[in-house]
Amino acid sequence: MTHNILFRSALVVIVGMLMPCSNGCSMYSPTPKYFEHSRTRLKVELPANWLRYNQSLPTWVLTRDGLQLEVIAISSIRVGDKIKNTERRYQAGMLPYEIAELSLAILKTRDDVNDLKIEKIELATVAGREGYGATAGFVDALGLAKKLWLFGAMIDGYVCEFCFIAEESVYFEKYRGAFERLVQSSQTQKK
Repeated sequence: MTHNILFRSALVVIVGMLMPCSNGCSMYSPTPKYFEHSRTRLKVELPANWLRYNQSLPTWVLTRDGLQLEVIAISSIRVGDKIKNTERRYQAGMLPYEIAELSLAILKTRDDVNDLKIEKIELATVAGREGYGATAGFVDALGLAKKLWLFGAMIDGYVCEFCFIAEESVYFEKYRGAFERLVQSSQTQKK
């Protein structure tokens, strides 16, 4: 009898977890070959054999071994629009260094980012535009040391950013090359 009750309880939990996705959605899906942003004509080659997490998010979130171990995020935010969960906005005419500082300051306010230490911010070419590259380290909410690499540029009225966050001791170096290739592949297509 106890075994039957436990089985039914487990079945209820499993069905409850699957119900939100009963219409065919999936939390993860294979990544296509390219990410393309229609308004900026930004095109980026995505790493093979990675998965895209939750396609309903405006930011593309990719992972290979799991979100806790490594994440590549691709975002495009229109200049002047309010940045999610803040009152801050990117402004037209901001210099690459100013965009980097604002992006890192917003990251620093997240609940899952502790003890953010910015290692460097430098000029970089992103999609053929003058942009920035920044590196930082932090400890996540579970106490795991993470390393962050952030690239971005203002492209046709949008701040476009590529962010790589990974567990510091193994996964950052393991997938650093995949992220470098992604950033190097970034380009804007002609109209």
